Amino acid sequence: MAIFGSLTDIPLADLLTLLSGRSGALDIIRPGRANLTLVLDRGTLQEVREGGRPLDPLEARARIQELLRPQVGSFEFTPEARRVGPPLNWPVERLLLLAATIEDEWASYRDELPDPRTRFVLRGTPPLLEEPLASFLERALFHLQRGVSGEELARALKLPEGQTLYYLHKLRLLGAVEPVRAWREAGEAAPRPHEGLLQRVLRALFWRGG
Repeated sequence: MAIFGSLTDIPLADLLTLLSGRSGALDIIRPGRANLTLVLDRGTLQEVREGGRPLDPLEARARIQELLRPQVGSFEFTPEARRVGPPLNWPVERLLLLAATIEDEWASYRDELPDPRTRFVLRGTPPLLEEPLASFLERALFHLQRGVSGEELARALKLPEGQTLYYLHKLRLLGAVEPVRAWREAGEAAPRPHEGLLQRVLRALFWRGG
């Protein structure tokens, strides 16, 4: 049996908790936005689709993060669903806890986030990173090697600008990226892309789980 409702009355976090243990498709309908479909399977999130397109893990996390904030829209849950892309296999409870942690941290950094026009470059070999920061750096690596602003990177990765700036700020705190102006103020030349650095970063990413 299908379940209908309003996101104003039942926020997504409560909705996912209520649907814990069920399998099916949760369609999110918001005015002026492409519909989102969350494919659930007995307590795990298997797929997120936007306008019918399966999202990669980084985009999927960004949409979930956005949906956890107050929303205007409606939802419909149907017990039958077919996955289109590769499975995410994310436990819903763990996903919600991580998203809540990120949201609190994001709020505490809000006044420290860089200007969207500030350009960043990769600097040094980053430490082992946890998700979703590891996936963000992996996706952003090509652009950061050449220098990229937050607004440019958000468009390239199809992420919300605010979340992109949050990730860049986190990477800066870890010493993995630097604003271009910081290199100029220090009298140093901005680092040029080179194969050795790329190999070291990729090695760090591949070994993050070990």
